[in-house]
Amino acid sequence: TDTTRENLRQIDEDTDKLISKFSKSNKSNKISSGNKPNINDVEKEAFMSLKDTESVIIRKADKSNVFVILDKKNYIDECTQQLSNANFYRKLNDGLDSANNIKHILSVCKIQGIFPDKLLNYLAPPPDAKDRRFYTLPKIHKPRAKWFNENTPPGRPIVSDVGSIDNKINVFLDFVLKNLLSGVPAVIRDSFDFIEKLSKSVESLQNCLLITGDVASLYTNMDNSRSLKIARSFLRKFQ
Repeated sequence: TDTTRENLRQIDEDTDKLISKFSKSNKSNKISSGNKPNINDVEKEAFMSLKDTESVIIRKADKSNVFVILDKKNYIDECTQQLSNANFYRKLNDGLDSANNIKHILSVCKIQGIFPDKLLNYLAPPPDAKDRRFYTLPKIHKPRAKWFNENTPPGRPIVSDVGSIDNKINVFLDFVLKNLLSGVPAVIRDSFDFIEKLSKSVESLQNCLLITGDVASLYTNMDNSRSLKIARSFLRKFQ
């Protein structure tokens, strides 16, 4: 839509201004927080030595601001077990077919005049595209009975898409869908948004019971076809 195109143009201009300003004022391209280190030199040396140890993996824990030291073999075995689940993962080719499919779809968009040329160039797969990187965040909050083994918690699967063939497309879709979802009452952005919604309905909630739930492996269990159908319906409704 015209609104989306104008928003993208404004984002592009603001980004160029920010980069230009940063380049002029920070020749070294380094940002200093001004905070003093919270560990001494001996502790820092110990951490650096641990980081270079080949037999361990250091990962930030899922849902907590701590780091976890894992046995490398156990970590790889747990990741392999997840990737071996044929219900959620399948082996792909080298990605060339996907890149060609994206180029074909973008060429159709160009012919039909759906997107301006500048946006099409932005969405195109980069010639030096990187492979996606799979890793996990250890769920140390889970009960020991659910751990992979006595020393290895289950991991939350993450696939880093930075620099991949469709990374820019994902960024664009995230921007568009966030704007659409902002007007949906059932969507809660974060804890602050949740509290704000409750405060506006506190009187009508006097006789209500608050119930919470947790979906196991939410993203891997989502029905992709249904998710795409819902996204299309929102796009058609608000375009």
